[in-house]
Amino acid sequence: MEHYRIDHCPVSVTQIAHSRWTYLLLVELAKGTTSFGRLKKALHPVTSKTLASCIRRAVGASLILKHGPHYELNTRGKQVLNTLRTLSAGAPECTRCPGAAVCKESL
Repeated sequence: MEHYRIDHCPVSVTQIAHSRWTYLLLVELAKGTTSFGRLKKALHPVTSKTLASCIRRAVGASLILKHGPHYELNTRGKQVLNTLRTLSAGAPECTRCPGAAVCKESL
């Protein structure tokens, strides 16, 4: 089985950003550098496995940086988040997903 790096691939960024948890992860990291535990608490009820997977994909796509036990949104991640915010600005208000409060704060 071959493995491919997904750095700088627009299709991969679209696929990553499509995940509701990845979008909420980027929103949370836009507030500043934080740890896995704080991200998990802020994104409740996300599971540790799902959060770890989102973080791995976001790091692989060069959207966030890992500094020891902490994570930070980089310039590319900020650009992707701004694009997603622009796209979601005209969407109906979200009230059903677990991250509804975080979504409202991000717009």
